[in-house]
Amino acid sequence: MAGKIRTREKCPKCGGAFKIIEEVDILCTACDTRPKTYFVWLYWDGDKYRFPRDQDGNILDSFRRAHRFLEKIRSEIDSRTFVVANYLPKETDQFRGHVLFPKWFEYIKSKGNAKSYLNKIEQYIDDHFVPQLGDVNMRDIKTYHVEDFRQYLSATYKNQRTGNPLAPKSIKNVMDAFKEFCHWLHRREVIARVPHFDVVRVPEHLIQIMPLADREKVLKALQSKRLSSIISFLALHPVRPSEAAALDVRHFNLKLRIVTIEQALDSDRSVKTRKSRKAYEIPLSRNWDASCIDGRFGKEIAFPNMVGARYSAHTLNEAWKRACERAEVPYVSLYPSTRHTTATSYAARGASEEQIEGMLGHSTRGMSKKYVKRSVEMLRHLVDGTQAASLAEFQKAK
Repeated sequence: MAGKIRTREKCPKCGGAFKIIEEVDILCTACDTRPKTYFVWLYWDGDKYRFPRDQDGNILDSFRRAHRFLEKIRSEIDSRTFVVANYLPKETDQFRGHVLFPKWFEYIKSKGNAKSYLNKIEQYIDDHFVPQLGDVNMRDIKTYHVEDFRQYLSATYKNQRTGNPLAPKSIKNVMDAFKEFCHWLHRREVIARVPHFDVVRVPEHLIQIMPLADREKVLKALQSKRLSSIISFLALHPVRPSEAAALDVRHFNLKLRIVTIEQALDSDRSVKTRKSRKAYEIPLSRNWDASCIDGRFGKEIAFPNMVGARYSAHTLNEAWKRACERAEVPYVSLYPSTRHTTATSYAARGASEEQIEGMLGHSTRGMSKKYVKRSVEMLRHLVDGTQAASLAEFQKAK
């Protein structure tokens, strides 16, 4: 048989050599003691090798662990897949998680992803991936690693600042990133197959909206004409605030009354491609005052602020919040007050899911279902009111 298990230690009690019972144990029969560390000795291809750790970097601290490691080597030798370089520390370390996660992050950066997305991935690497998987040899990543990692996120991890566990949506985001990392390993031929990832189910919540009557009051309470131009555009066209801020005059075709949505403002105020990386066109509402665009052309910013720069999503939301206070309307942030509310009003007026998806620029089918469900909830008061009236009439008749 290839390989043997040995130790460099002496018995701590009598100082004598340990007795080697091949394939069974290493011990001092007189003192009934065993070594604390072992190594696998292998003569291979004319050279001698000594392995004191397994491929995951674990010290061979028991005969059982050492024998299990040796059997793995023997199995690869029998199947003719054994490569000694895979077991050497220098070769093994380059496949550890703490080496490959940063390389993966650099690859993601090279693809031109949004700054906000990169910040999230960097946070996952620092908070979860490296602490939990940094010492794992990624060539040996298996489904049980995935399951153990998800169990850690669900049951063990607590936010250091708040002490709270991760929400289901956050767990899904982290696991999706981990899965993307495994696909990257597969493309680089580090692993032969991507391990199995169970679906992380997130409880569905109704989206937040602002009543249309309240929204009209807030729109009238906007004091700046510049702010009114972009926010009224958002109210009539269900695009994201970051997409509206990134619009140039060239994106508008007033003759055909269409606008092209192809880019968005990143968290660092740089202009990037949209979240889905796909451009789409929507019709311009006849209720929107296009005078802020008329007579201008080219790459001029469609909705410039007072200094001629683009509005940030934060600035727009703060202006909306102040307008809510002036209008004495309960505050709902700008994004749901515009995009969610407008899309839900489409559904309430009978628009199909396909039509809503086209207006919102969704990249996958079925994303508009939440707006249809929300529109049903908007009608619940009608049902409840009708039932209450019927019950009152019934009781009066009795």
